[in-house]
Amino acid sequence: MNKDKLEKFIIERRDAFDDKEPPKMAWGKIQQELQKDNKTPRRISLWKFTRIAAAIVLLVGLGVVIGRQSSSSEIASVEESYPEFIEAKSYYEFEVNEKLAQLARYSHDSSLDEDMSQLDSFMEELKMELEEAPKGSEEKIINAMITNYQTKLDILEKVLDSAKSANQVNENTKDDEVNI
Repeated sequence: MNKDKLEKFIIERRDAFDDKEPPKMAWGKIQQELQKDNKTPRRISLWKFTRIAAAIVLLVGLGVVIGRQSSSSEIASVEESYPEFIEAKSYYEFEVNEKLAQLARYSHDSSLDEDMSQLDSFMEELKMELEEAPKGSEEKIINAMITNYQTKLDILEKVLDSAKSANQVNENTKDDEVNI
């Protein structure tokens, strides 16, 4: 209701409101501001941005692939330089797997699994060091890897011996119980 009265008042007295015009300088400033705002903003097309991003991803991917190939070939060349390491590695891996298979027949402490996983993680660290090792220091790392295999085998042999002796004691106890 108030709005209708206001509109009616303005319509009736329109001539009184339209008698004043803004100064001519004000209109010139307004036109200048409008012209400044009409400048086209610089646009980066999505297609151009996508091409740049794809090129970066491609270059990074190529770098990773080439880096991995060169590091794996360096490890292979180090292992080829030390054929005794290849022989020792295959021997110890075979022996460890055999001892683990024998140990599976007996009950053993769960801490053995933790020890084996620690030795495995240490071996992985040695392999990473071998990848980054400066020339001439590979032999020390390879010796440490062989020592790791020996330690693993020694632990398995001790655990296997104690499991066998515990099993014999249990069997003797069963025999004694039956005989009495």
